[in-house]
Amino acid sequence: MRNKLARLLVSILCLSFASAVSAQRIRSTVRENVITKFRIQPKSGGPLFVTIDGKERKIAKEAVEAWIIEGGRRLAYTTAEGAGGMGAGGTLMLFDAQTNQHKKLATSEDDLVDLKEARSGDGKTVLILETSGAENCAPEIMMIDPSRGEVFSESPAQVLSIKGDLMLLGYFKEAEWEKNCESKKMKPYKTKSFSLNALLKRSVITKRPSN
Repeated sequence: MRNKLARLLVSILCLSFASAVSAQRIRSTVRENVITKFRIQPKSGGPLFVTIDGKERKIAKEAVEAWIIEGGRRLAYTTAEGAGGMGAGGTLMLFDAQTNQHKKLATSEDDLVDLKEARSGDGKTVLILETSGAENCAPEIMMIDPSRGEVFSESPAQVLSIKGDLMLLGYFKEAEWEKNCESKKMKPYKTKSFSLNALLKRSVITKRPSN
């Protein structure tokens, strides 16, 4: 009886060890592709290269700026496609290193100033694109769901802070816009808070109004 129990325990331990080894092998083979760095050559705008697992490769024929997001799983970048008549503006694109797919997220005829990555209350990625009016330097922000596209925009406004799920926007009168042209700090006449979680639940903006 004791011998049978001993053999049974040995069998259980062997099966547990084999299962653990198998699970470890599966996890090691399903390793994520992580973008560690990128370069645009020339820096003023040109082909976009990324480095994944120590190897560099070209992923786009043309890019103006780029940002590594989601810990390197994805890369957001801008192109001159869709620029306005004054040569300003462009398109925000997304490259997924896991699928090697490119997705168009938003297009603007205004100057694309900066991109911020944030997290909603439930941990979802949020992209905040800041633009500046091509003619009058009016500040505007566009909030983008990387999975769907643009879901929110506000102008003349600028992000003052993002703390947890709350985004604080500042609103500015026309007299302050010139400072925006010179990248100087503007003084808001009012502020308003938004929940990133709530904004992500909005419908996608399919057609932006003309300026």
